[in-house]
Amino acid sequence: LDEALKLVNGQVPVVLDLQVEEDNADSLCDEVCEIVDEYEGVFAFVFIDARVLRWYKKQRNEYIRGQKTDFSYRSGSTFISRLIDFLTSSLLINCFTEPDYISSPIDQKKNPSLCLCRLVYRVPRVVTTVRSIDDYETAKTDGASVVFDYIEP
Repeated sequence: LDEALKLVNGQVPVVLDLQVEEDNADSLCDEVCEIVDEYEGVFAFVFIDARVLRWYKKQRNEYIRGQKTDFSYRSGSTFISRLIDFLTSSLLINCFTEPDYISSPIDQKKNPSLCLCRLVYRVPRVVTTVRSIDDYETAKTDGASVVFDYIEP
């Protein structure tokens, strides 16, 4: 991460997507903070794991934090892990994690959890997997920001 951020050198905004394994959420967040606390470029985070969202809310609330929706995500095999995964990907615990934005694929526009969360918490949407101009136009009519995937805007 340190080498990549040195290469970018603040020339473009960076979105950091942390992938948490079973029990490394706290240590991963600590390690990443050692690097990004010194970075002077523009960056934001996007997470699917509620533990990481909550950690950054408490420890580095000034950083931009996004909640990624992914109904196939599995952080573990226990009942509690699966329950938390469902609640997180359904955006049902955002009252605790308070993301600054929600990141979702283009095909999730009518997802009831996403619509409710955006209405209640007034958070913007960032659309991912935009692969065509038609997808871009659809995302813009929703007032969403866009992350392009294999096309030039």
